Amino acid sequence: MSERYYRNVEELTQADNIVLANELLKQGWELLKISELIETRVDNGQLIQNSRVIYVLGKIKEPEPVQQPPVQQPQTREIVWEPIKNNPKASWTFRTDKQGNELPEIKELADRIRENGGKYTEGKYVYKFSGDNNKFIMRVEV
Repeated sequence: MSERYYRNVEELTQADNIVLANELLKQGWELLKISELIETRVDNGQLIQNSRVIYVLGKIKEPEPVQQPPVQQPQTREIVWEPIKNNPKASWTFRTDKQGNELPEIKELADRIRENGGKYTEGKYVYKFSGDNNKFIMRVEV
């Protein structure tokens, strides 16, 4: 668990008194560990031990921003118009798939035809439903 925590530390320092440790905390350092340091030495044949508290502080790396995948725009297919052989000013396209579901790329145009009583004019074309169960949309250049 501690390895995971220390992985985000970019700089370490230590303070040997509480005043310095508090000053570092005010500057944005985080307290990682408090340890007791015991120093042992021999002086004139006597064993002398001193202890002091050490404060270990670290600067934590700023987390990298999470990259969000770009929002996928729904793919819309262009309407493909097939020419009508015996009428060069007319063409047709499917309104539905084989199961009878309206094609997404046709929906807006089909809604306009329905809203206008089965016939819709836009630009140089007149659009209307045709075929069994209105399976097609026909456009005629006017």
